[in-house]
Amino acid sequence: MKSKLLPIMLGTVLLLTACGTTGDTSSELSEQDSQIESTEESIPETENFGEMVYYTQDTLADCLLALNSYFGNGMVLQRDKEVSVWGTADESLNGRTVIVMFAGQTKTAIVEKEKWNVKLDPLAIDKTGSDLIITCTNISVSFSHVRVGDVWLASGQSNMCFFIEYLSGTSRTSIDNDCDYPDMGFLIIPEKKATVVQSDFERKAWVIPSKDTIAKNGISSTAFLFAREIYKNLDIPLGIVVSGAGSSTVEMWMNPAEITKAKLYSYTYQSESYYAAMINPLLPMAFKGMIWYQGEGNSYNPDPYGDYLKVFVESTRRLFNNLDMPFIQVGLPSYDDLDYTKVRLLQLQTQSLVPNMYTTINYDSGNPKDLHPIDKLVIGTRLANMALEKIYNIDKPVDYPTLASYEVNGNEATLVFNTTSGLKMTDGEINSLEICGADGVFVKAICTIIDEKTIKITSSVEQIKKIKLGCNPTVIPCELTSNEELPVASFMIEIN
Repeated sequence: MKSKLLPIMLGTVLLLTACGTTGDTSSELSEQDSQIESTEESIPETENFGEMVYYTQDTLADCLLALNSYFGNGMVLQRDKEVSVWGTADESLNGRTVIVMFAGQTKTAIVEKEKWNVKLDPLAIDKTGSDLIITCTNISVSFSHVRVGDVWLASGQSNMCFFIEYLSGTSRTSIDNDCDYPDMGFLIIPEKKATVVQSDFERKAWVIPSKDTIAKNGISSTAFLFAREIYKNLDIPLGIVVSGAGSSTVEMWMNPAEITKAKLYSYTYQSESYYAAMINPLLPMAFKGMIWYQGEGNSYNPDPYGDYLKVFVESTRRLFNNLDMPFIQVGLPSYDDLDYTKVRLLQLQTQSLVPNMYTTINYDSGNPKDLHPIDKLVIGTRLANMALEKIYNIDKPVDYPTLASYEVNGNEATLVFNTTSGLKMTDGEINSLEICGADGVFVKAICTIIDEKTIKITSSVEQIKKIKLGCNPTVIPCELTSNEELPVASFMIEIN
């Protein structure tokens, strides 16, 4: 940052849109560019810097002390984890002490090379909210109504970003009738690509959902429905950071160094990435977990998707210094014009390789004629149920049966599934299950439930060579589910 005079600035005061940080391509802040850690000293400076100049979010102007744009009125900080409060400063503040006061804690850090990072000890849940106060010399920045709870990162492409104002049908009615949640906060990261990693993003206010705000601020439909269900079960503050972009591939959310390190080739990755402008600026914020709605953009070249996805999850966890951070992805719903079969299968395959990664199955939902289905209630609820069951240990329906074993004898086959609630089906033909013989032509099969985990299939095929389920672009209706009415996970098997 360019040096500015430090004498007292009278009049309006500023908070932080971090002047000179947004789009700061000259400062290649990345996960390797270490933040300056906080110290344990109390209030170390005794010299007189003159009358204090106070800044708030509503009086932003020139600033010598800048905070990352994550920080704002009404934000939510992650409970039970060390939380960083960080930013940049004018070069005239190098060597000065930044003091952060919040929730009974007072922590400090020294400004070094125009950067600073104060670390707060793990925080307890706080629904009431407190002021976060940051001072340096005669500069004081404050944020109001800062809560402590769980913060989730929501990312992906356009279906994750899909605004509530675009909804209709069941989802819109549900939200319109139940949208006042003062204990929540949503931060929408502006869509942007960059060639060089950014240290900040364009400041946007945190939005607290209500009838007045819910359909005016670009809040993600899926993320809100996810958060609402979580809140109803936990009753704690929830922060949702939405960082997504339409038509993006998974590679565009990855650090290019990780792509190179894993010896992966991306046919869509160019010099610009969303990672540089929309993920890196969030480091080193603490998150509870991540929800991910993506895959459509990789369906044009799906074969390497599993490799990309695995590296993406693992590298993102390393970025945020949370190696077991929960990652819950949306299994792609039905859509006629693109074949998501390979992506769906690779989503499930990757889940089996990466601990604490979960997939909701959704091929029984969506709109076969619309890439952006306007009903997101099923998607959001299933994501929330998975989080509640797997992360929060609250019993919820998440029994998506998976194929455990099979036996083929001529034109008959027996399939055994992993399921906790048992199988449910319509006897007869099942649209989502097909078989083929040596000619490679898939046909429907007659299915019968043998017991709660087993089905028998018979067909006119002389010798069954392949069996697939949930592998067509559209699988509506879905006749084979668990007794929790959740679809069986897609699979395709070849018989030698």
